[in-house]
Amino acid sequence: MNFDESIDRFETGAIKWDFMREEEKENEVIPMWIADMDFSIPEGALEAVKKRLEHPIFGYTMTPESYYEALINWYKKRFDFEFTKEDVILTPGVVPGINTMIQALTEPGDEVMITTPVYHQFQGSIERTGREVLDVPLIKEDEEYFMDFEAMEKAVTSKTKMFILCHPHNPIGKIWTKEELRTLGEFCKKHDLYLVSDEIHADIEYADGKHTVIYNVDDSFKDFTILLQAPNKTFNIAGEKTGNAIILDEKIREKVHEYLEVYGGTGFTILGTIFQQACYETGEEWLEELLVYLEDNIDYVVNFFDENIPEIKIQKPEATYLLWADCSGLGLEGEELMEFFSQKAKVLPNAGETFGKDYKDHVRLNIGTTKENCKKACDQILAAVKELR
Repeated sequence: MNFDESIDRFETGAIKWDFMREEEKENEVIPMWIADMDFSIPEGALEAVKKRLEHPIFGYTMTPESYYEALINWYKKRFDFEFTKEDVILTPGVVPGINTMIQALTEPGDEVMITTPVYHQFQGSIERTGREVLDVPLIKEDEEYFMDFEAMEKAVTSKTKMFILCHPHNPIGKIWTKEELRTLGEFCKKHDLYLVSDEIHADIEYADGKHTVIYNVDDSFKDFTILLQAPNKTFNIAGEKTGNAIILDEKIREKVHEYLEVYGGTGFTILGTIFQQACYETGEEWLEELLVYLEDNIDYVVNFFDENIPEIKIQKPEATYLLWADCSGLGLEGEELMEFFSQKAKVLPNAGETFGKDYKDHVRLNIGTTKENCKKACDQILAAVKELR
């Protein structure tokens, strides 16, 4: 796979590119924000979809057994985790899965605990469903983030009913250790909390870390845990709206099914089903090549900032293709910081404050693009920083 190929995504409905204003396109602003990549998907998946398009009818569809087999085999091989077809509930993505779990398993007014900085849709999903956000921020020691279990114990109340975990973590790129996951699970067990584990980035991991599926930590966790996953980040098919909730406990599954029967069903589009199955069946070699390419991009960007832009500190992530950048050394924050990047450096990141109110001096950078774009972005940021010095 030639990941260096520059593919024009303008005027394809791509949020990452077409969402930018026309003048930003003309000024060659490099989009490094929303979490999708600028790479073609595995050839096997493209071929599978092309073959299905040869049939002219796209009526109501069912999910074939082969779909579940591909998903199950992927997890068994890559994560040594086994489950059955009956354990799977289809969701149109991880965020709809989070919304479903909140509404099926908690009541309006209940508290749902999160630990910022974290993927902004966690807070949005909680608020949109009429629940209350209980935020216990992560703590940072020696440039590494940790869950503050002491603060979590002090914060939890009788209204707290759920904890949402980002694993691997977006935006900091951390893979939680088995020991950290065990402590979290015991905390949830002690306080009778559902543990919802968003593991959408599990496949995008590097040599520095090894992802542990939440169910593989302790057999007893199945009594209160829900695993949410999707191939969307792994294979760059977020537009297909596919995902899976893997729920080992029958009682929890029944509650979720009861909710879905009232408020909406499950299932994918015809092409979404084919995309996911074909990616899991044919995409492993493509993924291994992708991981090498992404890690090379990460090393380039992190080393460049270390050597040339000490005002911006980036810790190399263990997973994801996202970089969490501490820009406090620039003396800018909020709108000023975003204007610096988009107007001066002509690079569009995600604003740090969307991941937590205390991170107005941070941004998130997506390096899931060509090496040429990464190098160009680094040079442009450096030139802009020099004007501030």
